[in-house]
Amino acid sequence: MDQARPQAQNGDFKKDLPSKTAVYEHVQKYAKPCSWTAAWWLIQTMALWGVLNAAAFFCPNYWMATIVAGLMSLVRLRLFILYHDMGHNSFFGTDKLNQRVGYFIGSLVFGDFFFYW
Repeated sequence: MDQARPQAQNGDFKKDLPSKTAVYEHVQKYAKPCSWTAAWWLIQTMALWGVLNAAAFFCPNYWMATIVAGLMSLVRLRLFILYHDMGHNSFFGTDKLNQRVGYFIGSLVFGDFFFYW
């Protein structure tokens, strides 16, 4: 039997699901933003973005540039997700830090942060 897809006995999947209380307790540890973790994710993403920009600048041929451009689009998507969370003031612990860093990331990569929201 496949462990990833449990087979239902008489079509009843609900008995194998965790309770609402168990799910709520598990999610609570992720409900509040941690500025240190957020900063670490942002530093990693910006470093990768910088490395890929440098790689794109020094690409010796079009095929490598195409591969680097594809990777850059994935990093840009990640930056947009972080930027989006900053717009909801849910990335860093304080609203002011979310707005300032969000404005910087938005201006650097996408456009005006305040225009987006």
